[in-house]
Amino acid sequence: MNGYKVAGEGDAPLLSMLKMEVAQAGSTILSQFDRSAVLNLMKYFPTGPFVGLDITNGAFTFLRFDYDKLPTGTPSSGDPLADADANYKATPVLFRVGTADNPWKQYTHVINPNGTITKDTVGSVDIETLTGYYLGSKNYALMNDDIYGKSPIITNKEVFVSLLKTVVEYKVATAAEVQTAFGTYMPDVVSAALGTSPTNPTLPEWQAMADLQADTLIKAYIAHFGRPADPEGLTYWVNTFKTSGLTMVDLLANFGNSTEYKSLYGSASTEVRINSIYQYLFNRNAEPDGLKFWGDALNNGTLTINNIAYSILNGAQGQDAAVISAKVAAARAFITALNTQAEVDLYKGETATLNARKWLSTVADNQATNTKAMAAANEVISSLQNSVEPVLSKHGLSLGVAFGGTATDRALVPWTALTDDDASAALKAYIAYFGRPADPNGLTAAVEHFNKGGTMEQLTVNFGASDEYKALSAGVTTEDKVNSIYKYLFNREAEADGRTFWAKAIDNGTLKLGDAAMSILNGAQNSDALVIAGKVAAAAAFVAAIDRQSELDLYSNGTAALNARKWLSYASANEQTNVKLIGIANDAIAALQTGVDPVLVSNGFFIG
Repeated sequence: MNGYKVAGEGDAPLLSMLKMEVAQAGSTILSQFDRSAVLNLMKYFPTGPFVGLDITNGAFTFLRFDYDKLPTGTPSSGDPLADADANYKATPVLFRVGTADNPWKQYTHVINPNGTITKDTVGSVDIETLTGYYLGSKNYALMNDDIYGKSPIITNKEVFVSLLKTVVEYKVATAAEVQTAFGTYMPDVVSAALGTSPTNPTLPEWQAMADLQADTLIKAYIAHFGRPADPEGLTYWVNTFKTSGLTMVDLLANFGNSTEYKSLYGSASTEVRINSIYQYLFNRNAEPDGLKFWGDALNNGTLTINNIAYSILNGAQGQDAAVISAKVAAARAFITALNTQAEVDLYKGETATLNARKWLSTVADNQATNTKAMAAANEVISSLQNSVEPVLSKHGLSLGVAFGGTATDRALVPWTALTDDDASAALKAYIAYFGRPADPNGLTAAVEHFNKGGTMEQLTVNFGASDEYKALSAGVTTEDKVNSIYKYLFNREAEADGRTFWAKAIDNGTLKLGDAAMSILNGAQNSDALVIAGKVAAAAAFVAAIDRQSELDLYSNGTAALNARKWLSYASANEQTNVKLIGIANDAIAALQTGVDPVLVSNGFFIG
């Protein structure tokens, strides 16, 4: 049989042929065939030169002669057959046998010059080399005038479409690489090859997506696993809900008991498990009160993790509701994009679910970002078994808070504690003990304490036992503690007689520190009364200005408390000064972790 060319460099079974098809439309120059290539061609040419050819059991092979290794000094006789014979006798000759299950896998045996044979028992799928030839990134030269001449085989569009499908099917190149290599030359062929592969056909639409319970189940996947549902899983749970008679809450118990959930959390703490629900659903951390409430319910057995997840996702409001809505839309787009069996198969295993989790974490409350995330879905799916981070970076997407990224800066509802009748008393207690505005959650807790019948004495006892107060008063005398109350409340030192009086009463047990603080506060007159009034008004404005999650997070440690204390120390009996101070509250909040001094100085406040 003639018509088979030999490549001058490397191995290029079908790929050289494909590239030449582009260069010479209508005909194909074949390069170094082995049994694998013949198997392919028999598949694509039901009639033609291969009819009746028996290549079972590897009996049919092609020899490869390396023309670059002619013995030094051997002159060209002008007779190609004589030159080939000299080459055969002087250098090893390779012959390859393909396999029926994968036409790209081959065994390369060696016939040595001494007549011995070295057999390949491992075989290889040289994807890198094949892809290199296919994409034109490797140089090769076909011998235009060798003894074999040109191939008599003429291809057509249908044959070329089939060949490209095989290249993608056996992962010699990705669909994107096929598009890059051949899309410019023959877009119709590439479109036909990539759109309707008989080995990887487009799947029908996932019917489960249209079910009334689909969104609830998609939300449950996000809450428990942080990822889009896989189509088969979603279909299973939709059908189970229809046929089992279980309520949705009972059905979701299976999520928390699943292997995936246990693998994700193992022996993780209650706080971690609950916080993950918030991170996955809303791209933010749980607020302390919510974390404690749900944590207590889980620990005492009142609720299961599935009950909690269901309650949190159904209770979402405002910005949280917008974020989960965006995540559901993105998850739907992802599931819809899994429209071939190959893509469905890619979405299996821990690597794939981790990558899907990372992708979905980029979806939050920014419409432009979410649009980019959904546009990247197909590329993400192609990368599920590797890493999606290069794809995310390419599209300008950042990982969400669950993977160390920035949390959604949600708008907070107004702090209702500020309008409570007991708000002023709570704010004064914070100023007397800590010299700073109350943090919003602390103020809420203090007001709730009063609303439940708690007393100021009980509150101040708790303040005195707090880590913050212990750190502020460590190693100081009782007189120093009394003097701090005067400084925090009135911006002045205590009179010597007053300081001694209060200190003795505290030391001999006549009064507690909290009683003394409230007596000092309630006895304020004249300028002292004006100063504390100004401080309470400034503190209330400071709390009200904390209206975003990022600001609440800033006011969360000792550094922030120190800077808030500095800021409030400038509130006085001067109304104009207080108005100016309140006017820079937002700037001061933004600087809580870095230092408020520059903010104060730039607004005319002298740092003493």
